[in-house]
Amino acid sequence: LGRDDWVRVEGEPGEGPFPNPATVGEILTRFLDISGLPKPEVLESLAGSCPDQDQRNLLLGMASRATGHALYDGFMVKQKRGLIEVLDECPSLQLTMSKLVEVCPRLQPRYYSISSAGLTSPDQLHVTCTVVREKQYGGRVFEGVCSTYISKLEV
Repeated sequence: LGRDDWVRVEGEPGEGPFPNPATVGEILTRFLDISGLPKPEVLESLAGSCPDQDQRNLLLGMASRATGHALYDGFMVKQKRGLIEVLDECPSLQLTMSKLVEVCPRLQPRYYSISSAGLTSPDQLHVTCTVVREKQYGGRVFEGVCSTYISKLEV
């Protein structure tokens, strides 16, 4: 599927986790948290879709409750890897759109302080936020979803 391809979630319009139908790009950029740290349960679920034994063992190893904590912490947490990096590390992973929607957490609301002064600027809204930009594993730069969006708005 390409970014501009339309997909439909089974069920009634408005009942799914995002508008139905929606483009793949819209789902990936507005509704699913593909940059966030996937939980071990997600890695375990993805392992079933990974035909390469070494890659499957890596996912299952990080998901293991008995021995996976150190591996998960070193491979995922300390290197700030998200689901995108997992897909890069496990190229044999056969991830369907429905599986991605199933395992990927939804983007959470972002809350910001309104810094307007109603008495001095009754017709203006001022928002104060810090733009989030962090270097991640492999040189990729993570940009905060909402703060980056706000920073690109024309004033």
